[in-house]
Amino acid sequence: MVIDIYQEIEQLDLPPGEYVVLGSGVLGALGIRDIADVDLLVRPRLFDQLRERGWEYTTLDYDGHLRERLAFGAAEAFKDFWYGDQSPDPETLISNAEIIKGVSFLPLTELLKIKHVLNRPKDQADITLMERYLARQ
Repeated sequence: MVIDIYQEIEQLDLPPGEYVVLGSGVLGALGIRDIADVDLLVRPRLFDQLRERGWEYTTLDYDGHLRERLAFGAAEAFKDFWYGDQSPDPETLISNAEIIKGVSFLPLTELLKIKHVLNRPKDQADITLMERYLARQ
């Protein structure tokens, strides 16, 4: 299923300045590739509000780290973020978001750095697409 990132975010009714879209959502927003889900990094207050609104709560084990997750439709929300041995401050990522059509996104250059660190097969494909996109800009 392919989703429209802007339509999806509008339906979630998220308050501005309280979240940032990570991962493939950035690629979908820029027309780099189709996406099927939305990964969000949210402030703790919004995380609690979404849980109260009925988002499905689970804890996941990522490489020995427990991570709280909320899910609703095609969206997943987290209040922390790490990749490789990096653990950027969520407040900084949210505050430094790039606003596109009223939606907060992780800047593409930051996503590219993350994809290089993770370097999974799906990341390698995305790296190629992002580098082609940046070369055309």
